[in-house]
Amino acid sequence: MTAGEQLAMALRAEITALDSVLSHLDAEQQALRAGDAERIEASTRAKDAALKQLASLQQQRPLPPDAATLSAHINALDNADENRRLQARLIALGERCAELNASNGTLIGRLTEHTRSALRVLRQQDGNPRLYSGTGTADSASDSQSLGKA
Repeated sequence: MTAGEQLAMALRAEITALDSVLSHLDAEQQALRAGDAERIEASTRAKDAALKQLASLQQQRPLPPDAATLSAHINALDNADENRRLQARLIALGERCAELNASNGTLIGRLTEHTRSALRVLRQQDGNPRLYSGTGTADSASDSQSLGKA
């Protein structure tokens, strides 16, 4: 097997691993949107395992010690066109993963802030929140009882 074929095989394996990461990021986003804590946890664990697999494959990528960059190495190989296509696919997948991960981070930030706001209200740390009576009118005085005693 030539060096170019070895690199192509390694790049294909990395593409497969990155496809798996993308799939787990998508599952994580669906779980975040649904607010399903169990699915969030499961998809996060699966995503982390897929990322570890990808990192392992990247460390095993066959590059000669004198190769300055992957692109420079690809250009020196017999199947440079195929390896350039694989590299482009890998880069595109990586960019999509980065976008989806950033989107998931934004969702996590929103959910975290929503949870913090709810906790402040429950702990009566929200200044002096306006309370409403059963008739829908604003009650200017807050009750000193906690929700646990209400």
